[in-house]
Amino acid sequence: MALFEQGGSAAHPPIFKGLRLQQSRTPVILPVVYGTARVPANIIWFGDWEPFRLQPNTIGKGGPSLAGWAYLMSYMLALCQGPATAVRQGWASGSSVYNQTPQIIQSDWAIGLGAFGQPAWGYFLGEHPGVAVPYTGVCWAAQEWPTNGTNYGTMHAESHPQDAMYQYSFEVTGLLPFVDSSGAQHLDANPADIINDFLTNKYYGAQVPAQYIGDLSDFRDYCTAYGLLISPVFDHQQQAGQWLDLLLRITNSDCRGSSGMLEIIPYADQPQTNLGVTWTPNL
Repeated sequence: MALFEQGGSAAHPPIFKGLRLQQSRTPVILPVVYGTARVPANIIWFGDWEPFRLQPNTIGKGGPSLAGWAYLMSYMLALCQGPATAVRQGWASGSSVYNQTPQIIQSDWAIGLGAFGQPAWGYFLGEHPGVAVPYTGVCWAAQEWPTNGTNYGTMHAESHPQDAMYQYSFEVTGLLPFVDSSGAQHLDANPADIINDFLTNKYYGAQVPAQYIGDLSDFRDYCTAYGLLISPVFDHQQQAGQWLDLLLRITNSDCRGSSGMLEIIPYADQPQTNLGVTWTPNL
């Protein structure tokens, strides 16, 4: 989005009339995150653009000079395919966002984890009901412009003396983080769960009917016992067979068709125990 701006000088810096969008483009692929990964954010909405003068910083013959302008706005960023498990931390232009812990990020940012049927952002509903899109199935992060005297000083919305946003990225625990036999949730995912999901999921997968996927429990135990938990990000288009081949090579396995169903055979030939699971090869 191009800007119209007034001319300026050292004493009277120009004021920007809008935001130059560098990240937003059409179309954009919504990454599918299994396990936990850092993903770039893509802006999907902004509004409430409000410039404000910075305090004068020098006084000369002509009086005080203007230090410049800063800007406030509300905005929403798409992160990944939902439903995600958690948004853990974020970075702006390569640095940790305000050095916040995950708990503070959850309170400082509005977070939508991308459940199918999730409601619209509450700020949308209250301030912009005409654009209150729920973005079902999209994990997003958003900040609102300070709307009254009590929260103006907190500056929770974007505020900086530029006409372009910071480059944001977030660490997201997305789909199917592995839960072991003790009930503990891990940051990574089991490849067996990943393969079953991306092949059969009706929203973002290959939509293979579930009856064509064989019993993957042996492969799942093998991955658990050998510690082969991973966090892949599907962030570009390619055939499902290519994604499957990549996952099989990572796990030293192969697949075959048996009685019209997909089976996965690990190549390992030694028993292994890990996380309460023992796998024994079928030699």
